[in-house]
Amino acid sequence: MAIFDSAPTRRRSDTTAEPGVRILAVDDDSAYLRYVQLVLSRAGFSVEVATSGQAAIERVRRSPPVDILVIDFGMAEQRVP
Repeated sequence: MAIFDSAPTRRRSDTTAEPGVRILAVDDDSAYLRYVQLVLSRAGFSVEVATSGQAAIERVRRSPPVDILVIDFGMAEQRVP
């Protein structure tokens, strides 16, 4: 998955998220996960990350609740033979 922004350079205040929105990003590619976290954090979201499906499930079960999940459906450990 790629994220492209063709808009002119924006100021941080131009693209701010609703306060308190929590995102959980799940991916087994740590470099891509850091990128997603950076982009979403700069947009004003509160971002947590998980590197496996099991870690994501454990986080979703805890408080405070997660508002949005960004998930990589192609993680190696999640594939069923």
